[in-house]
Amino acid sequence: MYSDNLAYYDWSYAESPALKTVMGWDGLRLANRTRFYPYVPAQAAATYLKVAQGLLAPELRSPDSLKSQLSGYFVNMILAGKGVEAEKIVRDQFLSKSAQLKTWWTVHRNELIGAAYGQPEARMSVSNASVWPKPDENTASP
Repeated sequence: MYSDNLAYYDWSYAESPALKTVMGWDGLRLANRTRFYPYVPAQAAATYLKVAQGLLAPELRSPDSLKSQLSGYFVNMILAGKGVEAEKIVRDQFLSKSAQLKTWWTVHRNELIGAAYGQPEARMSVSNASVWPKPDENTASP
């Protein structure tokens, strides 16, 4: 499941990173089970990191894109139980190269950590489709 706890955070919805979470039935209700499957958010984090690294080139630098991709990386790594490792990479690879990003990070770091612990159950989409994601009805997809 994708949680949109970072939707519209400090960027447009289109730039909003998704947080990968795993929900499961605990016998009474749907509950967050992400801690039992840390590879799920870690895989999403790896994708965000790769895109963020590509945005570091001066000719490609887009502040909103870089902030959202970096935030997607960081928060998914927290969900994977690797927040300390992620923070070191953010500091060493990104903050040391951009004073503007370093200033932004200092202001927003704690809120990003809080977003990692937001309730994914509150923003869940449920579908009874036989495939997921659902095929777009306006295209020739299966």
